[in-house]
Amino acid sequence: MDYPSQPPEIVEVDLDDWQDDEFYPSTVSQHSDEQVSPSKPCPLDSLPYEIMEEIAELLFVTPGQKHFLKLFSLTCKRIRRLCAPILFRSIMVSIEYKLLPGRVFHDTGKFWLYVKQLTLCGSWEADYLGPSVKHHGASFLLNDLLSRLSHLSTLIVTGSGHTPIPADISHKLLSIPTLSSFILQTWENSPHPLLAIDAHPFTTTFTSFEYRVPEFVRSKSVLNGEWSVLEFVTTQMSSSLVRLTLPIGVISFSAVSRTCWPNLRELNLEGDCELGHGQTVDIGAILSGMPYLRSLRVSLPQGSKSHRIVMQRAEQVASFPCQDLKDLTVSFPDPDDVVYSQLPPTLRRLALRCTPRHYNHRYRFEQKTLTQLGLRSPILTSFELLSVLRRCRSELLQELELEYEEDERDEELLTNISTYFPALRILTLYRYRRRDSEVDLSAVELAQALSPLRSLRMLRLHLDHSNAPHPLSAFMPDVPPGAWCRHAELLTKTAYTLAARLASLEFPRHGYGGGAG
Repeated sequence: MDYPSQPPEIVEVDLDDWQDDEFYPSTVSQHSDEQVSPSKPCPLDSLPYEIMEEIAELLFVTPGQKHFLKLFSLTCKRIRRLCAPILFRSIMVSIEYKLLPGRVFHDTGKFWLYVKQLTLCGSWEADYLGPSVKHHGASFLLNDLLSRLSHLSTLIVTGSGHTPIPADISHKLLSIPTLSSFILQTWENSPHPLLAIDAHPFTTTFTSFEYRVPEFVRSKSVLNGEWSVLEFVTTQMSSSLVRLTLPIGVISFSAVSRTCWPNLRELNLEGDCELGHGQTVDIGAILSGMPYLRSLRVSLPQGSKSHRIVMQRAEQVASFPCQDLKDLTVSFPDPDDVVYSQLPPTLRRLALRCTPRHYNHRYRFEQKTLTQLGLRSPILTSFELLSVLRRCRSELLQELELEYEEDERDEELLTNISTYFPALRILTLYRYRRRDSEVDLSAVELAQALSPLRSLRMLRLHLDHSNAPHPLSAFMPDVPPGAWCRHAELLTKTAYTLAARLASLEFPRHGYGGGAG
């Protein structure tokens, strides 16, 4: 299941446990008279520095392994010094529990010099100010914090406050001289943490600006202050931005189309496509000033009044403006969109999918929640998808992701994937049965259809098996015993059947969870 974006995983370290000089845990009281025996040499000391550094980096970037990075750093002083720049590269500070009460300033170690990414999480309401620092105010406390972060390059602001970030705080956050990337995001079931931006010019040169809204959250109206965010981006960031993420609801299509984006390489459009403040969603107008774009992701959930995404209509004479595009993702694409006949030969990755994933609408409880939110899933059929792929065939495309519901043209669709895209190395299929069908796709038939893909190295599948239990069925009393085991056996058999018949695949593996099956 595709969950809303969450703040990056941060290692929680009790910074008071480390000595400033050695970044090593203090274990013996300074007043102890006990004789301390010399410690045994660390076996890892014999490893070259480069190998230990590679181990630490792998623990840092691998999901779910950062806790082990902290444990690894406790091995000895040498490894602790090696791990410190990696361990403290990214930290999270709670606004109401650490910053405003002044508790964050109890941590005075050298680790501040290693921080490159800071996440400020929470509310800026003055009620959280501690008694000892209340007379200084939040702005003073923020200044003190930022003065310690001399190498900060990425700032993430997220939280749950019901008021915008104060204007003086916003100005300080956007004026950090070393900053190149700014991310503003909201969690599920919380209001937007809006910036209160004035017309004051900023000297900071941003290369990345992201305003993230969870795909499961729908707002009733555009909140106050969001127009100032867009105006700030278009007037003061457009010439330097390389990456831009915006919710579609705050975009003024005419203002964006009149702006030149000479360095923009990645554009992500998210949010509720029914919040276009009375406008028709016009992706073509947005792209007109972005000729050097390399990556475009249009991930818009569909409401009851919205339509499938059209990037270029038949009456628009101009050709597709992004002739250097390498990566394209479109949610709920329109089969009649003429853009699929104009995609450039530089394209290497294409994803035609649903947002959120269609399997959320296949389960009773999830479907009820999405219906209450006013979200629907106009998924493509095999026939509609076939008409799209026929027009954007490419001998150079390396990665393809498709999400669709099968119909009588399904066999033709699967067979033609290798014909239209013979150089594929990665293929991801989310294939769903028709509502009235209990017939599963045979692994043998699928392997036979994909066998001409000689360069295929990775195959990821969601086949919507008729006997697949609900992902949360372990907590449901009415699920028959052994359902998980039987389905796991089916997945294993499917994986090995495909691996045996598709010799180009690197190794067989199956998983269950988050809609797999």
